[in-house]
Amino acid sequence: GFMKSLEINPATSSAWTNLAKTFLPEETVTIGGNNFNEQQCYIRAAETDPKNDLAWLKLGITLASHESVTVAYNKTTKLQCFITSLNINPNNSFAWSHIGGLIPPEDLLVCISGTSYSERSCYRMALQIDSNNGIAWTKLGALLPSSTVVEIGGRSYDKTQCFITALDVMPENADAWYHLALTFPIGGEERDDVGGEGMSRQRCLINALETNPSHQLAWQKLGLTIAKDATVTVGETAYTHQECMVNGGGQTESVGKKDSGCAMC
Repeated sequence: GFMKSLEINPATSSAWTNLAKTFLPEETVTIGGNNFNEQQCYIRAAETDPKNDLAWLKLGITLASHESVTVAYNKTTKLQCFITSLNINPNNSFAWSHIGGLIPPEDLLVCISGTSYSERSCYRMALQIDSNNGIAWTKLGALLPSSTVVEIGGRSYDKTQCFITALDVMPENADAWYHLALTFPIGGEERDDVGGEGMSRQRCLINALETNPSHQLAWQKLGLTIAKDATVTVGETAYTHQECMVNGGGQTESVGKKDSGCAMC
């Protein structure tokens, strides 16, 4: 396998990359007397072949937003990993969809291969490469003001249409369900033209939580749709207003409080 290959020749970048893909969380392996986890394997892959765009991409994914690691004696951040990956291979939709949200507010633009890109243009690049990138559709929709449309592949999309398209290609996309919910009124009004028959803000939030039960913002918003003497069922469990707010990490709030939108936008 890859470990045996690396014991023989530890300078094989592709073997380090392929080995890292097989890791379980917190797993480590011993090669040449040294222990390596997933992140360290990607570091070695990038050091043995600085043109390994996949290694840079995967290394970036392992890092927290403001975390840095040392690659070949140079400090490298998550953003720099994605920039390096795209400078090598600008046709990676996944890298474009990740880099947009990492652009520092004071910079507004990121430079890839000599061209400057805004956060929105990063998501557009991702979708021009792969229109089935549900992450990019979700992030683009979250970024768009309500009255703005964006053209992708000769078609115009508004905020709501971005989320619907995201769900068409990635139905179990909790963030897309969450953001789609915020396009509905706070009350219980249903619409058939968005997200399916009889869809409402509450139904979208339930879908988000059945996909990702740890989505705190969805729990908070769901709590605001429930009267204090009522319950709503998520999965097979009924939850009160207070239980939803506690699951969301917040305090109980009254139904009808002004919606401040998404804290991630």
